[in-house]
Amino acid sequence: MDYEQNAKIIGRGDVVVPVDFLVRSSELETAIFTLPAESSHASVAKARAENVFARCYDLRDWRGQRVAALDDRRLLYRDEDIGRIREVATIVPISQPEAMRDLLLAA
Repeated sequence: MDYEQNAKIIGRGDVVVPVDFLVRSSELETAIFTLPAESSHASVAKARAENVFARCYDLRDWRGQRVAALDDRRLLYRDEDIGRIREVATIVPISQPEAMRDLLLAA
């Protein structure tokens, strides 16, 4: 298994979609998008969530899996924003590193 940071994937309509990490295994590629808790401003978190949703949506026909790594140390992201992302990606809280490991190893 290897990975590439700041990778680009061709999405629907030949749109180039940047991903934070692209993990490759022998069976499946996984695009990982980060939802960091680096700002205390709700507007910054909302913009980031909308950006992650849009990138995941552009990859909805891509054959790999889409994962959003949620920094859940602070409650910055609104439930409705996380719910939208959940429609197009698997959300894994960083407080559960074993969940991310298991997801990647299953690929």
